[in-house]
Amino acid sequence: MMTIATEYLSEKKHLDSKVKFVLCDITKSIFDDDSFDAIYTRDTLIHIADKEKLFAKFQRWLKPGGKILFTDYTKSDKELSHNFNKYINDRMYTLLTTKEYKELLEKAGFVNIRVMDSTKEFLDALHVELMKLRGEKQNFLKEFSEEDSQCLEENWAWKIRRVAEGKQTWTTCYAEKAVN
Repeated sequence: MMTIATEYLSEKKHLDSKVKFVLCDITKSIFDDDSFDAIYTRDTLIHIADKEKLFAKFQRWLKPGGKILFTDYTKSDKELSHNFNKYINDRMYTLLTTKEYKELLEKAGFVNIRVMDSTKEFLDALHVELMKLRGEKQNFLKEFSEEDSQCLEENWAWKIRRVAEGKQTWTTCYAEKAVN
């Protein structure tokens, strides 16, 4: 994702001095207050346990009127299966519900919050990716084993089932820092 963004930016010389991408460990990074016009992240917050603390940082780091946009894997508010809970715990993921993300953004002081369930788009993408995985199997087997291929395909199919059953979801969030 970062490679694509920087390549795109390199083609847009008029934006060179206006746009800067930062790839870092956001939990350890320190930036001045009011440093950013926008913060974007895709499908990474699942790895951050203390999202409340992170959103407080985002609130400080954004300029007044600054925007945050992110997508993340989320869970439904339905009871989750033992296997899905084990999957989450084994990977040390911290999954929230769409509602919990909205509440955290509100608590952090963001305004103009829009939280959208994007699960249908996620499910569509998973089906496309599974077909691509199957179509690229011979190339995959040049570097990995048949067992690796089968395991990957089974895990992908299981993810599709979780999403289709409404257990795992995908959320898009947008919010702004208030203009004082």
